[in-house]
Amino acid sequence: FGPELVDTVLLSFATQPSDVQVGQPITPAVRVLATAGSGDSVPNVSVSITAVNNNGTPAVLSGTLTQVTDAFGIATFDDLRESKTGGYVLVVSGTVGGRPAIFVPLATSDRFNVKP
Repeated sequence: FGPELVDTVLLSFATQPSDVQVGQPITPAVRVLATAGSGDSVPNVSVSITAVNNNGTPAVLSGTLTQVTDAFGIATFDDLRESKTGGYVLVVSGTVGGRPAIFVPLATSDRFNVKP
Protein backbone atom coordinates (compact mmCIF):
# COMPACT_ATOMS: atom_id res chain seq x y z
CA PHE A 1 0.00 0.00 0.00
CA GLY A 2 1.59 3.27 -1.00
CA PRO A 3 0.94 7.00 -1.06
CA GLU A 4 0.08 6.95 -4.76
CA LEU A 5 -3.28 5.35 -3.88
CA VAL A 6 -4.53 7.94 -1.35
CA ASP A 7 -5.55 11.60 -1.30
CA THR A 8 -5.07 12.13 2.46
CA VAL A 9 -2.43 10.83 4.86
CA LEU A 10 -3.13 11.11 8.60
CA LEU A 11 -0.34 11.43 11.15
CA SER A 12 -0.63 10.30 14.76
CA PHE A 13 1.76 9.72 17.63
CA ALA A 14 2.40 5.99 18.05
CA THR A 15 4.75 6.83 20.94
CA GLN A 16 4.11 10.08 22.80
CA PRO A 17 6.96 12.19 24.19
CA SER A 18 7.73 11.66 27.87
CA ASP A 19 9.05 14.03 30.51
CA VAL A 20 12.78 14.50 30.22
CA GLN A 21 15.68 16.42 31.75
CA VAL A 22 16.94 19.45 29.82
CA GLY A 23 19.46 18.53 27.12
CA GLN A 24 18.73 14.79 27.33
CA PRO A 25 17.14 12.81 24.49
CA ILE A 26 13.43 12.08 24.80
CA THR A 27 13.05 8.40 25.62
CA PRO A 28 11.52 6.23 24.52
CA ALA A 29 11.96 7.55 20.98
CA VAL A 30 9.01 9.51 19.61
CA ARG A 31 7.29 7.51 16.86
CA VAL A 32 4.81 8.91 14.36
CA LEU A 33 2.45 6.73 12.34
CA ALA A 34 1.24 7.68 8.85
CA THR A 35 -2.03 6.09 7.75
CA ALA A 36 -4.57 6.39 4.97
CA GLY A 37 -8.22 6.98 5.79
CA SER A 38 -8.72 3.22 5.56
CA GLY A 39 -6.26 2.71 8.43
CA ASP A 40 -3.57 1.17 6.22
CA SER A 41 -0.04 2.37 6.98
CA VAL A 42 1.63 4.60 4.38
CA PRO A 43 5.39 4.31 3.74
CA ASN A 44 7.66 6.99 2.26
CA VAL A 45 6.02 10.00 3.92
CA SER A 46 8.48 12.73 4.95
CA VAL A 47 7.56 13.75 8.51
CA SER A 48 8.91 16.94 10.12
CA ILE A 49 8.68 17.69 13.83
CA THR A 50 8.77 20.92 15.84
CA ALA A 51 8.18 21.85 19.49
CA VAL A 52 5.90 24.56 20.84
CA ASN A 53 5.95 25.79 24.45
CA ASN A 54 2.92 26.39 26.68
CA ASN A 55 2.61 29.95 25.36
CA GLY A 56 2.38 28.74 21.77
CA THR A 57 5.86 29.98 20.92
CA PRO A 58 8.06 27.75 18.76
CA ALA A 59 10.85 26.18 20.79
CA VAL A 60 14.41 25.25 19.88
CA LEU A 61 14.23 21.49 19.37
CA SER A 62 17.42 19.74 18.31
CA GLY A 63 18.12 16.35 16.80
CA THR A 64 17.01 14.87 13.50
CA LEU A 65 13.85 16.87 12.78
CA THR A 66 12.75 15.11 9.58
CA GLN A 67 12.34 11.36 9.09
CA VAL A 68 10.75 9.24 6.36
CA THR A 69 8.20 6.59 7.30
CA ASP A 70 9.37 3.01 6.92
CA ALA A 71 7.54 0.10 5.28
CA PHE A 72 5.18 0.02 8.29
CA GLY A 73 4.35 3.75 8.08
CA ILE A 74 6.46 4.66 11.15
CA ALA A 75 8.85 7.62 11.42
CA THR A 76 11.14 7.29 14.46
CA PHE A 77 12.72 10.32 16.12
CA ASP A 78 15.32 8.93 18.51
CA ASP A 79 17.54 11.93 19.22
CA LEU A 80 15.18 14.82 20.04
CA ARG A 81 16.38 17.24 22.75
CA GLU A 82 15.07 20.49 24.18
CA SER A 83 17.52 23.00 25.68
CA LYS A 84 15.14 24.91 27.99
CA THR A 85 12.94 23.81 30.85
CA GLY A 86 9.15 24.10 30.58
CA GLY A 87 6.08 22.46 29.16
CA TYR A 88 5.89 21.58 25.48
CA VAL A 89 3.96 19.76 22.78
CA LEU A 90 5.38 18.37 19.56
CA VAL A 91 3.76 19.18 16.23
CA VAL A 92 4.29 17.03 13.15
CA SER A 93 3.64 17.80 9.52
CA GLY A 94 4.18 15.66 6.47
CA THR A 95 4.65 15.66 2.73
CA VAL A 96 4.58 12.97 0.14
CA GLY A 97 7.39 13.52 -2.37
CA GLY A 98 6.20 14.24 -5.87
CA ARG A 99 2.56 14.22 -4.74
CA PRO A 100 1.68 17.77 -3.56
CA ALA A 101 -2.06 17.08 -3.96
CA ILE A 102 -1.97 14.57 -1.07
CA PHE A 103 -3.27 16.35 2.03
CA VAL A 104 -1.33 15.70 5.28
CA PRO A 105 -2.87 17.59 8.24
CA LEU A 106 -0.82 18.52 11.30
CA ALA A 107 -0.89 16.36 14.43
CA THR A 108 -0.04 17.42 17.99
CA SER A 109 1.38 15.29 20.80
CA ASP A 110 0.38 15.14 24.41
CA ARG A 111 2.04 17.73 26.64
CA PHE A 112 5.41 16.84 28.20
CA ASN A 113 7.78 18.61 30.57
CA VAL A 114 11.46 19.38 30.31
CA LYS A 115 12.95 19.51 33.80
CA PRO A 116 16.22 20.97 35.11
